[in-house]
Amino acid sequence: MQIEEYVKHVALAKNMRCVIYRLSDKQESIIRKYHRNRGVGVAEYFTLPQGKCFISIQKPPFLKMNVEDNLPGKIIYLSAIYVAPIVTSKENLNDFKKFSVKEIRASNYNLREFLRHLRISEYSMIDFYLSKNDKQIEDFIRKDIKRFWRILDEDNGIVIGHYLFIDNLFSIVLSMP
Repeated sequence: MQIEEYVKHVALAKNMRCVIYRLSDKQESIIRKYHRNRGVGVAEYFTLPQGKCFISIQKPPFLKMNVEDNLPGKIIYLSAIYVAPIVTSKENLNDFKKFSVKEIRASNYNLREFLRHLRISEYSMIDFYLSKNDKQIEDFIRKDIKRFWRILDEDNGIVIGHYLFIDNLFSIVLSMP
């Protein structure tokens, strides 16, 4: 492994706000506006949208691991590798359901809350990896979901995201409002 490859990956991951998955042009425009100074990962399987914030990402060459064969699984791997939550549309949220450990249900979900909870999701991912010492994922999520207290409505809310877990990799996916 070349140290330059590793350092480049760390720099990209440190500046990555999210990984996008099948957004409309309007949603990409919103992401471009609010994350113009941060990296927004676009998997190599998709066309790179216009804007300096969008960065084509792929599995780093120094990483030796098998990746899922299906597209949502590949996106989860990239999200975990870059420690950046996934952002998708409401219509595509169900693509991740088979990897879901817990749904995130909310009411009063708007753009402001989406942006806030996108940042909170990033903190959740970092905390999971820093605190991982054979903890049960369910225990972590039970405590972590309280971070969504501003919008959380587990009884009557609509599904806005999922906690995802695949091959010991953890991620969160949120839909745009």
